[in-house]
Amino acid sequence: MLRMRLVISLLVSSLTLAGCATNNSKPTNAAKKKTPATSKARAANQKSTLAPTLQLTGKVASVNSELRFVVLDFSVGDMPGINQRLGVYRAGQKVAQVKVTGPQSDTNIVADVIEGEAQVGDEVRQE
Repeated sequence: MLRMRLVISLLVSSLTLAGCATNNSKPTNAAKKKTPATSKARAANQKSTLAPTLQLTGKVASVNSELRFVVLDFSVGDMPGINQRLGVYRAGQKVAQVKVTGPQSDTNIVADVIEGEAQVGDEVRQE
């Protein structure tokens, strides 16, 4: 019984010491090649990261089918400019094109429907 305890304690001690050992070896050539060596390589690596694009987007707030104009809401982000053409999308499909004519009131602006049909809730974005 005493011998069994001694064997188990030696086994546990050796496993503990093996787990605590650190790896002080130098990196291999393959590991060195993975890290950029020059500032140009680092800059090229940083340029490849994706940045969010700021795209002009809004929603159709109101539609007048008879006079073919819509009121657009741009409560998040920038307002479009006068005479700017925007695409109107429903479920990811382009359904109309509008031309911003004004007037503007707070986050809303009026646009003429150039082609297609718009509905309340459609997404409006820059083409």
